[in-house]
Amino acid sequence: MRPAQNEEFVYEAVKSGELDIDSEGRIWRIGARRGNRWTGETHVIPCERRRAEHDTGSYLQVRVMRDKVRVYCMAHRLVWRHLRGRIPEGLTINHKNGQKKDNRPENLETATYSEQMVHAIDSLGQHRWMRDQEGKRNRQTKLTTEQVVTILMLREQILAEMETRHGKMISMLADKYGVSYQTVWDIVRGRRWASLG
Repeated sequence: MRPAQNEEFVYEAVKSGELDIDSEGRIWRIGARRGNRWTGETHVIPCERRRAEHDTGSYLQVRVMRDKVRVYCMAHRLVWRHLRGRIPEGLTINHKNGQKKDNRPENLETATYSEQMVHAIDSLGQHRWMRDQEGKRNRQTKLTTEQVVTILMLREQILAEMETRHGKMISMLADKYGVSYQTVWDIVRGRRWASLG
């Protein structure tokens, strides 16, 4: 199931009376789905009102069971869907104040992925290092410039070896430098550290 489909499955729980979304963007479980194992039919019975969001670390998430499968959806997307309608294709939901668990409707807005990135950098002052992630300036890089130069010096040999579909040199270099096979292969193909290529 694609995420958009998951959203619609979870939204069905709102329409069926299993979940309730208040004006502050909080999601409550007000019904429990029960099934008849002989007929396969399900129905919702009232239950004690309790919060339905689960903390995933960054965002809040809502989970429901559909056809014996647990289905997930991000709480902020469900709040938008309920209070403002479907999310347009290609857009995401941005938290204006940067607090990803604050799902009040006035804190939510639609944005593209790049608009969200600009908002995080310029408005919230977050991750300014993301503007320049090239090579050693990337805080998450594991390789030094010298190690990348060594890999690039072996580029022709690696490409010749890859024609035979072995990739032993790549595996050896990945193990030696403590990075993934894909990282070394991306350096060889010029997808990473392109400024040295």
